[in-house]
Amino acid sequence: MKEFKINDFLTLKLEDDITRIYIRGECFDECKYLMLNVPIDDTKKLKEIKTVDDIVDILGWTPKGQKGVKYRWTAKEQKGVEYNIDPETEFWGFCSNLQAWFEHDYDSRLLHSILSFRLLTSLAIQDLQARKVLKEEVVKRFESGAPKDISFITQNRLLQYFNKKERSKLVEQTFPFILTAIEKLPAYYEKYHLFYDLIGILRSIDLINKYSPQLNALFLDLLRGIDNLDNKIKYKFFVYFNDRNDAYSYLLSIAKRTGWIENHFLVFYETINSLPDEYKYYAFVRLIDSIKDTFLFVKYKSRLTALFPNIVALIDKSSKPHQYDHFSNLIHIAKEAGWIKEHFSAFLNNISKLDYWYKAKYNAFIDLLSLAQEKGWLKEYFLPFKTQFLALVESIDNLPDEGKLNYNKYEECKYDAFSLLLKLAKKLGWIKEDYLIFLELVDKLPDKDKYDAFSSIVEALLESGWKEDFFPPFLKVMNKLFNKDEYKSFYDLIDFQFK
Repeated sequence: MKEFKINDFLTLKLEDDITRIYIRGECFDECKYLMLNVPIDDTKKLKEIKTVDDIVDILGWTPKGQKGVKYRWTAKEQKGVEYNIDPETEFWGFCSNLQAWFEHDYDSRLLHSILSFRLLTSLAIQDLQARKVLKEEVVKRFESGAPKDISFITQNRLLQYFNKKERSKLVEQTFPFILTAIEKLPAYYEKYHLFYDLIGILRSIDLINKYSPQLNALFLDLLRGIDNLDNKIKYKFFVYFNDRNDAYSYLLSIAKRTGWIENHFLVFYETINSLPDEYKYYAFVRLIDSIKDTFLFVKYKSRLTALFPNIVALIDKSSKPHQYDHFSNLIHIAKEAGWIKEHFSAFLNNISKLDYWYKAKYNAFIDLLSLAQEKGWLKEYFLPFKTQFLALVESIDNLPDEGKLNYNKYEECKYDAFSLLLKLAKKLGWIKEDYLIFLELVDKLPDKDKYDAFSSIVEALLESGWKEDFFPPFLKVMNKLFNKDEYKSFYDLIDFQFK
């Protein structure tokens, strides 16, 4: 192993033929490549080159060597060369470069800007000269207005080395350049990133209000920009920004804090329709949360209530393990807003869309049933409830024979669901009119469960008041499904009830 010490903080080591940079004894990074074959015969034509970054961009260097490139200012091509240097020679080349960088007071023009900034950022913790140079370089690159430089500075939080007064002065001097930099960025997510960081900086120095008109215009462009993305890009965009509450929710939170939401509410509202179906629930709920305690909730009630049933109808597009939670949350929103009666039918009609977990359908049915009983609506909605109940019964046939855990939720088997619905029918007083449906289901259950299922129907009917006209259908099922001993036990039980 070879080692070269630049100063008290910075050391290079050749380990397993790889040059590594160490800062304060900890491995910082691996050196990638040296740049060679700079065409010194074209010196006059290379006056545009002021930094190592310029050499990389203009001469087309990659970790595998320099590719043949066409200069921006001439039709002449620079031929590529293979990158073929032995590790030790490469190591001393790296040492020479970093030594020169240090001896020239950490001049970032002598290294690639990314490496230079990263090194300065780590060195600045203890090295006062590195901190001084880092601050100077940050100011230079802020003033340059180059989008990639400003993005790098903000995303790596290099302004942390400036006090509040210094940050305020820097931003006030360069604000027009920053806005121009954002506008020049080609990709939407890049603009969003830089705007996100800019808002954070302005909040830290209390300058949002001062630049509100300019920020407001850019904000509106970003908000409307979501509508111009196709669904595929939009989907990736939302996933990518999960850790930042995605663009829509973040822009919404900015609008609320800055007072822009009143002016842009309708844009937020209309943007929901342009989002992929799987995100409309989230956007709608966030919009409601942002205005529920303001006059905007009352002002736009008719628009919100018009969109609400569409959001309920998209419940199956939500993340499957969370469909029931989302369904319950929409019920809660409707109750809090006073919309529950208006949209009660929409909830009932969409229970069947909770297709991930059978118990989710059952629980949603119970939630709405309890609410109807509490409000005295059960008679009014008897037929829709009965329709949904029969749909739950019919869907038992689609369940597995054995229960299992699925995403930490227990997925009911046929018999589990059968038992739940039988108890519910008994509780609601529907067992006498629906017992034939349950009898038909017995034949579809696994053989090991048929006896218990049949027995539970008999017990439910006995507790409800057994009548002789139930007897023939039971005999038919008993003759078909059970052996003589099982048949006799049921016959004795039924016979006992009539003695």
